[in-house]
Amino acid sequence: MRLRIQGREYDVIDPRSCRVLHLMELRQQTRGLVEGGLGLRELGPMARRMQAAHEEQAAARAQGVQVDDDALDVDPDEVLIWLAVLVFLARRAAGERVSFADAADISPDEIEMVSEPGDEEDPQVPTSAGDADAGQPAG
Repeated sequence: MRLRIQGREYDVIDPRSCRVLHLMELRQQTRGLVEGGLGLRELGPMARRMQAAHEEQAAARAQGVQVDDDALDVDPDEVLIWLAVLVFLARRAAGERVSFADAADISPDEIEMVSEPGDEEDPQVPTSAGDADAGQPAG
């Protein structure tokens, strides 16, 4: 899975396998947004919820059923936080010196999830509660 942000593509970086420095920056920079900041303790359960929503959508699509994003058992605000985390980690991994606030200061319409071969069988990272597999804008 890749992210396309304003025409530039980035690898999606899994919070469990990203650079430790980037996780430390994430926790420090999100302390004002979330009590204690966002670290592995918060990101692990969030990742599992996003993965479950992603799998639910994939299973429904495989059966030809359209899933309404509002029907998924995932908090829309958490989806936005997850998306901001993915954007931050992807841009930091690409060598950009971007803050979490700068990474999050983007419209969800400017972010696309781009599927790669094999994503359907073994998704690399939970994407969003949106129709990410189709390469549609997330959000």
